[in-house]
Amino acid sequence: MSYVSLYRKWRPQTFADVTGQAHVVRTLSNALAEKRIAHAYLFTGPRGTGKTTLARLLAKGLNCVKGPTPEPCNQCPSCRRIAEGTAMDVIEIDGASNRGIDEIREVRERVRFAPTEGAYKIYIIDEVHMLTNEAFNALLKVLEEPPKHVVFVFATTEPHKIPATVASRCQRFDFRRLSMSETVARLAQVAQAEGINVTEDALRVIARYAEGSLRDGLGLLDQCRAYAEQVTADVVTGVLGVAPREQVIAFADVLAIGDAARGLALVKELQEAGRDLRQFLRDAARYLRDVLLFKVAGEQAAGAAVLPGTEESEALRRHAMALPVPLILRAIEALGAAEADMRYATQSQLPLEMAIVRLTRPETQLDPEALLARIERLERQVAALAAQQPAAEQRPPLAAEEVAAEHRTAEARPRVGQQILDERRILEEHRAPAEQPIAEQRPMAQQRASLARPEPAAAAAAQDAGDELALILAQWDRLHEVLNQQRQRVVQAFLREGRPVACRNGVLTIEFPPDRAFHRDNLQSDDNRKVVEKILSRLVGRKIQVTTVLAGSKATEEPAGAVGDPAPGAGAGVTALHEPAGAGAAPGPDRAQAPAADAADDVLNSPAVREALRLFGGRIIHVERDRR
Repeated sequence: MSYVSLYRKWRPQTFADVTGQAHVVRTLSNALAEKRIAHAYLFTGPRGTGKTTLARLLAKGLNCVKGPTPEPCNQCPSCRRIAEGTAMDVIEIDGASNRGIDEIREVRERVRFAPTEGAYKIYIIDEVHMLTNEAFNALLKVLEEPPKHVVFVFATTEPHKIPATVASRCQRFDFRRLSMSETVARLAQVAQAEGINVTEDALRVIARYAEGSLRDGLGLLDQCRAYAEQVTADVVTGVLGVAPREQVIAFADVLAIGDAARGLALVKELQEAGRDLRQFLRDAARYLRDVLLFKVAGEQAAGAAVLPGTEESEALRRHAMALPVPLILRAIEALGAAEADMRYATQSQLPLEMAIVRLTRPETQLDPEALLARIERLERQVAALAAQQPAAEQRPPLAAEEVAAEHRTAEARPRVGQQILDERRILEEHRAPAEQPIAEQRPMAQQRASLARPEPAAAAAAQDAGDELALILAQWDRLHEVLNQQRQRVVQAFLREGRPVACRNGVLTIEFPPDRAFHRDNLQSDDNRKVVEKILSRLVGRKIQVTTVLAGSKATEEPAGAVGDPAPGAGAGVTALHEPAGAGAAPGPDRAQAPAADAADDVLNSPAVREALRLFGGRIIHVERDRR
């Protein structure tokens, strides 16, 4: 007798032999026992899960000499012919190769004839979703008025492609993938009966790559038996051409210690061994998924993936402790993207190498979402500090300790506001560095080092302005949300191009880049400006007026009023008090005031001073030239 492959030889011959699919087996058995036979069934589910097998078992139960029965005898001529595939009353049609209207018309002509051997004529159409629309329409008439002796069984892996008019006339059964424990148990049973020397680790590797398809698992076991007398995990990985589990665990070690050189060496080792890099990406992502489940939901969530007490189980526990959740999520996303890019890469290993470098080098891990989360946290702190200020004005005199605490809170408030500005600047540099002004593209540490230390009076003014500006910044994102909700999208589009730079005495200054004069002019119009002022005043709880300036314009550098307070709406004012002529100065008013005037011009034209005024909301009180 010729050799028969394992998946054909061990095809279930009774309902009791079916692995998994208990919900389908029970329903069909009860229907046969009660003789409640539907005229059409629809079996859906992944490949290798038993759809065609159960269709044949249903045919056995219908045409057995004891039938209809949930326990066919497998001894009568009808049962034997169905098992051998030679029964005249069981017609199996491949929907992929017989998908036209002519084939279905032939089926319509044949269903009128009575069965020759049994009580029913059963049509099993596999891959029924491949039929054309015309073929489905031709089949629909038979399903509407089927003969009493005809039963249709449709099997498909893509039920969404079947017209609703056809699916609604069938009893649908959804087949599920087999669990790892079910697959391992069935493979062990077959291996023992066939005398195959296979280890438990090898069975679990086979079940893992079978992915819930028992037919694929039996085929792989058959292939491994032909490769070696004893089937081990190494034999299975060698037959499949995939990376051993130790190399997948080594990849997780690379992520845990952040060693890019070791990761690149691992890729080179895989490539020289001829491993399938795309399969390695899938294996690594699957292992990291097990680590994530272990870390988030405990050992029970990932218990089906590994055996407790094994080396793989210990590695899973170690990586769950060493790898943070954000890194695991980024790694899974990076591996998925690398697998997609590998199809079009000129060098297959390049996407994997790039993913390793991104995941192990700290400078490549700037996360905009993390920066946004930090900004939101700081904004909540600012809102809490601002809420404490009105209550402080109505409290009775404080004790010495409370006075010190209030002093620390007052000092922290402008500092938190400045930190929000810094965080927003870093986020903007990360998102669009090419669009930032040159002064803003410098590192924050260099910008701070270039700023002159303000005088005590200027620092006090900056603290007051910082309170108002911090309060505005805390509600800036909410302002855009409200504009969007109120369908003020045109105003929102103009406002998005500017940013708040100063707020003093309830007057908010919004600065626009020099090339956004159109947006600034439209926002400054009465209708648009009043919309922003109304919403912003309601959000911050006080009346706010809005004025706009262009970056680097005269309105920003030298506000109205050379001496004294700034003009309303000009933001943080800049006032230079010229130094009077010294006792030893040369006679003449022009010569006496020339050095002081030059010093004031140098200060007003200094980019560092302008940046300091914009950040801290201060103003120049006194300018003095260094005479050393």
